[in-house]
Amino acid sequence: AVLQQAFRFAVFPKQLITFNPMQYIKLKKQAEDVDLFSDDEVEEGIQPISHEDYERLIEYLKVKNPPAILPIQIAYYAGLRIGEVCGLTWQDINLEEQCLTIKRSIRYDGTKHKNIIGPTKRKKVRIVDFGDTLTEILKTARKKQLKSRMQYGELYHRNFYKEAQDKNRVYYEYYH
Repeated sequence: AVLQQAFRFAVFPKQLITFNPMQYIKLKKQAEDVDLFSDDEVEEGIQPISHEDYERLIEYLKVKNPPAILPIQIAYYAGLRIGEVCGLTWQDINLEEQCLTIKRSIRYDGTKHKNIIGPTKRKKVRIVDFGDTLTEILKTARKKQLKSRMQYGELYHRNFYKEAQDKNRVYYEYYH
């Protein structure tokens, strides 16, 4: 920021140079230092969902949008961001060890108007443990999915993404 201001001042009003070399430089924000062991409460305005609200949400979704129930259940019982849940595949789920491997996340890219599969928020792979409740939910979902695959045969699609390239950069687009 200091260099941008200095070069801008050198261009105008001083007219020492004709072009500001910092004009197209974008500064990255510095990560805030976080005290991992502080007694501070959750950020103001951001509260975890209560179990009663979760139950009400599930009842609502049973009527309005049943396919949304499974991702909400995974997010609730494993403590994941919804983009991380949407990025999961069965290869990331270990039912015997009761853990998820979080490798990717799906986010909406407003400039491309597309859903993009990319790294997680902190760009690190992590393992998340889960309990018996989610294990049973996932086993039921897996059986239902295998039944659908048998029923639809070759019409059943396993992947909902495609590789795309933009300005020599490869990324993955999610489609539905």
